[in-house]
Amino acid sequence: LQTNPRDRVLPMVAARFHESRGSEAAAIESYDLALANAPGNRIWHRQRGMCHYRNGNFKQAAADLNVALTRSPVQPQMAEFQAWVESYLQTGQYSAAERALNLMAADDVHTPEIEMLRGLCRLRQGHSSEAAEIIVSALVEWPQHAGLRRVAGMIESQNETGQPD
Repeated sequence: LQTNPRDRVLPMVAARFHESRGSEAAAIESYDLALANAPGNRIWHRQRGMCHYRNGNFKQAAADLNVALTRSPVQPQMAEFQAWVESYLQTGQYSAAERALNLMAADDVHTPEIEMLRGLCRLRQGHSSEAAEIIVSALVEWPQHAGLRRVAGMIESQNETGQPD
């Protein structure tokens, strides 16, 4: 890499190596080099976004995953979509999180985790009655899901404190 920094393959190999060893920060640096040589590569944005997500850099994760997963030619994994949405939620970008969730819904993806995130998005945007509808409907299908029950508790708590809808 020091000899040939513009090589298109070496930074990716280094990034994958660092990622496999759990060195997220080093992997991010290598992905930075790879993307400097090929800024439009959605797959590399997706990989770097997941490294940022695992490292707790939610703003950077959301930005990379937005590039990678919007109109992506590759069907993304569910974990990456969830990381994208959670990154938006962690940074307070609730409407962006909802747009990402809508992309998943367009692919007919229906899981308790997605419903939990949809409910949380609506709740964070101040729409507790819509959040309650989503969560109650999901609890019918997945009554023991801990995340759904936790969001139901958040909605109930917000309603008890008299927060407006």
